[in-house]
Amino acid sequence: MKSSLSGREQTGGPDELFALIHTIDSAALVLASKELRRRLDQATSIMWLWHVLHSAEGHPLWIALDDASHCLGAYLRGESLPAETQELRDLADEAAALNILIDEHTGDG
Repeated sequence: MKSSLSGREQTGGPDELFALIHTIDSAALVLASKELRRRLDQATSIMWLWHVLHSAEGHPLWIALDDASHCLGAYLRGESLPAETQELRDLADEAAALNILIDEHTGDG
């Protein structure tokens, strides 16, 4: 995913991006670790809304992908998951707030 990003643009097209995010969402469902599932859910929430998030200095997709990659690596090595960065927490909070607004607007909340 990272190789197709430049600034706040992504060149693979939204369908390709959404398919990749959906794959992460789906694969996370079978993981035994509740904390890893939470972290991947947080990352994909940021990924779904990357184009409207403004909390981070860097690209929201890169920040979310970095965290997801580091978490998966630690999990596979049997290590503790890395601490969440402040920029990740800020993006996750912004994404959560946007999801609440979306749910209220669509009647899902």
